[in-house]
Amino acid sequence: MHHRIITSAARAAAFITIAGLAAGDSHAQTTFTWTAGNGLWSDTSHWSPAGSPGAGTFLDAASIAAPGSYEVTFDVFREIAELSISNSSASLRIQAGRQLTVSSSVIGPGRIIIDADVNSGTLFVLDGVTIINTNIMLNDDLAGPIMGHLFGPTVPGEIATIGSDATVSGRGGLIGLWNNEGLITVSNPDDHIVLFNPGGELSQSATGKLRTDNNGVLQSQSLTINGGTLECSPTGILEFHAVTATNLAFEGALTVQPDNSLNLGHGNTYTAPIRVQGDFITNPGILRVLDGVTIHNADITLDAPSASRAFLVGGIGVSDSAIIGSTSTVRGTGRIGGNWTSIDGTVAPGSDTDAGTIDNNSSGLILADSSVLDIDVFSLTEYDKITGGPTTVGGTLRARLKDGYIPNFGDRFTVVSNVVSGHFDDLDLPVIGDSLFRIARDAPGEVQLIWTCYADVDPNAVINIDDVQAFVDAFLAGDLVADCVRNGTLNLDDIDCFISNFLIDCD
Repeated sequence: MHHRIITSAARAAAFITIAGLAAGDSHAQTTFTWTAGNGLWSDTSHWSPAGSPGAGTFLDAASIAAPGSYEVTFDVFREIAELSISNSSASLRIQAGRQLTVSSSVIGPGRIIIDADVNSGTLFVLDGVTIINTNIMLNDDLAGPIMGHLFGPTVPGEIATIGSDATVSGRGGLIGLWNNEGLITVSNPDDHIVLFNPGGELSQSATGKLRTDNNGVLQSQSLTINGGTLECSPTGILEFHAVTATNLAFEGALTVQPDNSLNLGHGNTYTAPIRVQGDFITNPGILRVLDGVTIHNADITLDAPSASRAFLVGGIGVSDSAIIGSTSTVRGTGRIGGNWTSIDGTVAPGSDTDAGTIDNNSSGLILADSSVLDIDVFSLTEYDKITGGPTTVGGTLRARLKDGYIPNFGDRFTVVSNVVSGHFDDLDLPVIGDSLFRIARDAPGEVQLIWTCYADVDPNAVINIDDVQAFVDAFLAGDLVADCVRNGTLNLDDIDCFISNFLIDCD
């Protein structure tokens, strides 16, 4: 008996027709109860009444309730209305190459194992079915492409549900139109679940969760995951290609691996840090923020051996743009591309232990008034930077000397290239004795830090009359560049301090 794909309308008509038959008609629904022990579904002696569910009509019900620990092996092609495995110690195993279709309900708490080898074992649930309190194990034998299938409706407008107390795990495919209220999990090295949805969306309720751990793989392509939670451990693996997340809570530690891409839509929350990886062998990992989306409270690390190998992209179309919100951080080594309205949060190339480069490959990167550019300086040649461009600067520039490094007088560090406009409103720069970082004024089109002294108010590592004029201008304008004594106010003490430093010279 081959499976027939039945739409909800056709199935409803069939129910009406059969319900109208005489009460004693052989096509009326029969509830078959498994009697005891291991056995084959097709073995009529194991059922009461004697027979086999689905052999005569697709309205039959199967109840696996007998006490004891045993396994029922599904070895045929059948369609039934109801499946109940009320004995939690019992299992239903669907053999490779066999298909069980259920049209009304699947109720646990027993377990369903779906086997596969070169052929697919399949549990096919139709429109409106909710899988309740059931542990479904996809059990592909690793012999080839993933074949064990939990199949839902495929007709637009129809949907099946994984209930809040149900779990899907193992190695196989979750295919069709689903609403997930329960747990879909890969938590072992051999676990690998492929999410394939011809309608383009996996919807999740507030209780719905996708989980990866212990080198388990969750894979999908061109899918929108809407709602619920995505929980990843550092050892969980996502193989996402053009997967879009909307209204999704990210938990744990999410990694977008090389040759994978994830799109961030509206309504997501980020308690998990996001790492976008790259290498020199495969295509870059890509994290894309869709048009009009502002990313709030996200910690995004671009983790690549060079800036061209991990991408953070704003929008998809040429007129799209996105925003990194004021509570978000982008760090590491990688490329920012696409179109951005602004970067309102923190940009921190590199890490606490290594210098890094953010390559600006966007149509124009704007560091907004609320932004912070965090720069670590490890040596004259190893320091954080933004390259590429064009870049509009603003907000706060914060720099730190790392690992005990102290520059020599006049050392320069180009921390932002191709600056087209703007200036930093606030500077948080290191001071050691009478030496400090200032932004060089003789480097147009760049943000260049120069290690100099207080008297070099016109920063170029040369002390001359220009510095006197620059100090006077700053003092009269109330600019704290003239705050030589570093107390946050301008007064005669700053004039005395400047004169003393000017006369001493800096070199």
